[in-house]
Amino acid sequence: MLIRDPNKIVGVAVLSSPKITEAEIENIAKMANVSDEIPRMIGFSRNWTKSYAIVHALTKNPEDAARDVDELPVAAGREGFAEPLDEPEHSRSPSA
Repeated sequence: MLIRDPNKIVGVAVLSSPKITEAEIENIAKMANVSDEIPRMIGFSRNWTKSYAIVHALTKNPEDAARDVDELPVAAGREGFAEPLDEPEHSRSPSA
């Protein structure tokens, strides 16, 4: 898949394609082997973050660049989107 290409321009072009679906974005958000820019672009897109499944996939992604200290407000904003049913799952997480 082109999204895994090490060249960031290729990944950005894939995300900007009008033929990409929400299901594909969700799968990309779950991938740990994509460029740092890809989850960041997904997280900043209002159209994609309207989907709970995509936001949930981004928060569960261990390689998500938004977990850096520089972008803590973005990650915190995503965590606030979580449903109450997800909270016990977060409390059992070893990284919590």
